[in-house]
Amino acid sequence: MRIEWPWKSQKITIEKDLQRMEAHLSKALHPVEPRPEFIKSLRAELVGEPEEQKSPAWRKGFLVAGGVVSFFAMVLGGIRIVIAILGKVQADKQKVIEEAASL
Repeated sequence: MRIEWPWKSQKITIEKDLQRMEAHLSKALHPVEPRPEFIKSLRAELVGEPEEQKSPAWRKGFLVAGGVVSFFAMVLGGIRIVIAILGKVQADKQKVIEEAASL
């Protein structure tokens, strides 16, 4: 019987180890095709049943009308703010004029 010391044993390079590991992984890790029934049931759970109909015209009309009303509300609010600022500026000017006249 021949005794081999650990420091004299054959050294395995990293490249050989990597090649062996890649060969094992390529055999072990390959995609599996799921069953069509599984995909259909999963899609039904996650997304829900597909709707065949498009949304009715009255729903779109309400959305458009709501957008138009919102736009006009914002414009009127902006006009009100501008008028309030101008009124405040005019009142401040009037106050300064009255103070100057009373001196």
